[in-house]
Amino acid sequence: MQVSDFLFKTDPIAAIATGGNASAIAIIRCSGEGVIQKISTIFRPKKQAQDILTLPGYRQVYGSIYDGDYLIDEVIISIYRNPHSFTGEDSVEISCHGSVFIQKRILVLLNKIGIRPAQAGEFTLRAWKNRKYDLAQAEAIADLIDSRSETAHQIAIQHLKGQFSDTIKKLRQDFIHFASLLELELDFAEEDLEFADRENFNVLIKNLSTHIQQLIDSYQIGKAIKEGIPVAIIGKPNVGKSSLLNQLLQDDKAIVSDIEGTTRDLIEDVIDLNGYLFRFIDTAGIRQSDDIIEKLGIERSMKAIERAAIVIYLIDEKGITVDDEVLLNHIQNSQKLLIKAQNKTDLINSPTTDWIALSVKLQKGVELIIENLLSYVEKHNINNRTIVTSARHVFLLEQTQKELTQIQSDFMEGIPTDLIAISVRSAMNYLGEITGTIHVDNLLENIFSKFCIGK
Repeated sequence: MQVSDFLFKTDPIAAIATGGNASAIAIIRCSGEGVIQKISTIFRPKKQAQDILTLPGYRQVYGSIYDGDYLIDEVIISIYRNPHSFTGEDSVEISCHGSVFIQKRILVLLNKIGIRPAQAGEFTLRAWKNRKYDLAQAEAIADLIDSRSETAHQIAIQHLKGQFSDTIKKLRQDFIHFASLLELELDFAEEDLEFADRENFNVLIKNLSTHIQQLIDSYQIGKAIKEGIPVAIIGKPNVGKSSLLNQLLQDDKAIVSDIEGTTRDLIEDVIDLNGYLFRFIDTAGIRQSDDIIEKLGIERSMKAIERAAIVIYLIDEKGITVDDEVLLNHIQNSQKLLIKAQNKTDLINSPTTDWIALSVKLQKGVELIIENLLSYVEKHNINNRTIVTSARHVFLLEQTQKELTQIQSDFMEGIPTDLIAISVRSAMNYLGEITGTIHVDNLLENIFSKFCIGK
């Protein structure tokens, strides 16, 4: 979709909002100028008094859709009057039977009477254009649709309600205040007046920088929650990594064998634990090997450690080896959450100190692994924080932070106020791009083209 081609359109559009597959019920949503009048030409209400042309918004009418004298389906029509609709325009939703034939036949009929097929994301684009949502809120709609866990859903809801947008708008307002003081000084440059103490400027810059850095830092956990917190299961061959993965997933995802080196590739799957999505990676056992394929698997395992936020390091009843100690030191230096567990403790009397005693075979100790996984999320205290989940947003925040660093440096070096004001305006623009206060067509195209048709 070329957004510039659709940005100012108000003509009526239509799309299936329920996926398009066969189902008990399907919903076809329509929006745009004159949409109610057009649909009135093909809809016959069961009760003649219920003319949709005269009905107020938030009303439903039962009747039939006809193509000439041909009855297509009995439907329920929902009426929404502007500006009280998702798009801010007059809108109609047609609830019909979910036959694929019926859905397509109604879409063809709608196109025939001048209601064209919508482009991907065009409904949400119109909602943004009509100021029902800002750009960050519009993106949250896509996140809400894609949410796969309770926590991801909660964060998307917070963004949709405007919590993140309000934070950005407050930061941008601080920059506007900052810029106004600088501009005032420029207006009275000949009088050599300063309208703000430079120390106050430094305090303002420091506070802005602190808040923005907190948002930037939240992206790591935000991305993990959205996509699944990556957990790598690491250890020597045959210590029970695949068995532990199967136990956590409650599924025989990985092949379990007594033969060393069975797992030669990464096996990934996700699981919802207490509303948090974890993405588990079962890796090839790490050891010295001459097998080319196994070597490749081990290399991928090392890369999995780098990608993981959490590492479950597994040993067996034989205890810690020198190779284990080398790898453990490497993981501990990476500042990742390290969960150390000793499997097959049903075969020994004294488990290794400070390691979780585990017997996957007897299903003992797995609950302690889960408790440690959940502690990672609790440590980040996400419930009362604004969490960034978008790569676009964090990039713009990082650019804003760079401008702040430049502003702080310029103040210290005594750079002229007019040059500092340029950096302040640049920072304001970066924040404006997050909410859509400042926008360009290719940015909008990149965002809305990712939406499904019907949204």
